[in-house]
Amino acid sequence: MAALVRAHPGVLFCGFFLPFTGELRAAEAMLGRGDFGRVTRIRVRNSHFGAYGRWFDNPDLRWFAEPGLAGGGAFMDVGTHAVHLVRTLFGPVREVWAEIGNHAGIYLGCDDYGVAHLRFASGVLGTVEAAWTQTGGENGLEIIGSENSLWQVGRDYFTGCHGRAEPQPLAAVASRPAQVHRLVAAIRGELTPMECTQDLAATLDTVAIIAACYDSAQTGLWTRVPA
Repeated sequence: MAALVRAHPGVLFCGFFLPFTGELRAAEAMLGRGDFGRVTRIRVRNSHFGAYGRWFDNPDLRWFAEPGLAGGGAFMDVGTHAVHLVRTLFGPVREVWAEIGNHAGIYLGCDDYGVAHLRFASGVLGTVEAAWTQTGGENGLEIIGSENSLWQVGRDYFTGCHGRAEPQPLAAVASRPAQVHRLVAAIRGELTPMECTQDLAATLDTVAIIAACYDSAQTGLWTRVPA
């Protein structure tokens, strides 16, 4: 598909949404200003309890747990969004290590959880968690920097640094169109050329990162992400 777009320029699009929320755009602005200092580690969890809740017993949703149709299980489903978020905020990933498997034993033949470590080209080390077996705990992004940190509690994000700054709520900025609304905005010319270029690069890299994670889970080895 990437080769086709190069030969015949057009809109190649996926329905991602996490980086375009007001809260995470505010975090991106903080990164751009250097508010975190040197970012060393990041973590994101995007999970739910769909396996234990037997969400995919519904015939209309059964395809989620059929890798022949969905391409994978939980890590392909919700992990993709987590990977796209951190790729958008922190840039290309050089190599990955992942464990991806099945904990619940309910939807056999596909994974229902995955944990991946990502080495970014920038030197940042990231961890992505994705599952259909999350019976408690928080989702969201965590950024650890030398001067400041970001974390989520419930629906709200906070920033702070032990010994330097008391935790403060993160003030959201205006969100940008996401999912199908982003496609419509792109068709209408409401996204800047830079946004469209960045969207495509992040999308293609996300596919490569996810594929490398599944390869790593098979071999147990750190796996390079194709450039």
